[in-house]
Amino acid sequence: MTEDGIEIDLSKTRSFEAGAIVMTILALPDGDEEARGGMIFSLCHLALRDQYGPENPDSVREQLLKPVYAFRTEAEIRRDLRTFDRRVRDRLIAADMAFALLKKKTGTLPPKLPKDLNSFSLNALSARAARFLPKPRTPGDERDQGNIETRIWRTSLPVIHLAMSLATFTQAWHRQGQDKVHPVRLLRQPDLIRWLIPDANTNADLIERSGVLGEKMPRLIRLRLVTA
Repeated sequence: MTEDGIEIDLSKTRSFEAGAIVMTILALPDGDEEARGGMIFSLCHLALRDQYGPENPDSVREQLLKPVYAFRTEAEIRRDLRTFDRRVRDRLIAADMAFALLKKKTGTLPPKLPKDLNSFSLNALSARAARFLPKPRTPGDERDQGNIETRIWRTSLPVIHLAMSLATFTQAWHRQGQDKVHPVRLLRQPDLIRWLIPDANTNADLIERSGVLGEKMPRLIRLRLVTA
């Protein structure tokens, strides 16, 4: 971590490790070093498992890897993956809200509102977002719009620019007719990381210039690529 943000040196970091770092920052913008480290280990373990499956001839060849990836327990991985899936889902919901607010701020809204939206206010967007969340498992566990704003929108703000870039990619992926893909499958895509980080910083510049998040806008966590 530097004053300019978080540096990712691609000359010293394997592509799946860089992807794990980016996705962990997205999921745990307020996480401490231990929590972030654990999630990075779990994501790297899953990326390696995905890459070196039984059908891959390289799976029986010697490979250089960090022991912390190989010896991550199944319980730790399940715990981290539950948190990761929930947080990434929340970030994509927040990104959808942010795109709408930016369009409202810049005057680029469509002439007609979607049928399920009565305005482009944060309250209306929060109420709409609640419909995309799983139903509560226990009675009384309602997801009102205030909870959406507090639990999803506000906690996503430090990485909203990164969430917007991931949302842009996943939407383009789906428009091309590709099946839904779990973010872990994207960790080994160096070209994606090289695109995602500069695009996120472009989003951050736009957010800061527009003032769409208001005077109390939190500091955005910027990532910076370093190459040899």
